[in-house]
Amino acid sequence: LYKLDKNTGNYVRYDLVAADHRPVSPAYNTVYDMIEDDSTGVYWLATHAGLYRFAASDQRMYLLRSRPLQEQDNIELFVNIRKQNRTLWLGSWAGGISTYDTDKKEWGHFMYANPALTNNIVPDLLLRPGTDSVLIVSNDKGPGYFDKKRKTFHFLYNPPNISGSFNSIYEDRASNIWIASSRGLIKIWNQSRKFEFHELPVGASSNN
Repeated sequence: LYKLDKNTGNYVRYDLVAADHRPVSPAYNTVYDMIEDDSTGVYWLATHAGLYRFAASDQRMYLLRSRPLQEQDNIELFVNIRKQNRTLWLGSWAGGISTYDTDKKEWGHFMYANPALTNNIVPDLLLRPGTDSVLIVSNDKGPGYFDKKRKTFHFLYNPPNISGSFNSIYEDRASNIWIASSRGLIKIWNQSRKFEFHELPVGASSNN
């Protein structure tokens, strides 16, 4: 994590630490996403090592995990983070979705398939205030949603005949769904659920 000092123009670096406050292995020292907690000076970080709480008051990192940090454990390798009320929602690299109640300090972990059959990678998720669903995009199954009440996944929007990986999801003001993929941009119309596929111009080196 880096912070820009506006007075000096220099960057201050904060390394991730383990539960005992010793530095983690360089392999884990990656921050993928972060949010500020309602302007309280507290920041939540989605990292390779797990969920971190960074308090601006004491300038320290606090690692929060539901299980010990082990080599090759990607269940709590978090790549994105969102917050709704007191609950943090995290998409992981191998564990589907995780939740963390910041008041009760309780975890929830939800995979959409048997780990032996799929990778359970959720590179992006989108909270929908006032609804019981969380829009998600999975790396291999495409877009869908997570039912918060039933704790179940539904992949109803899987684009036909579109292969490749799916990277991020967005809902516009008209409730149309947009998906960024390795093949280009996909739009799902809200009313008809019809798909539009937009590739980059011919000659572009990549559609990622």
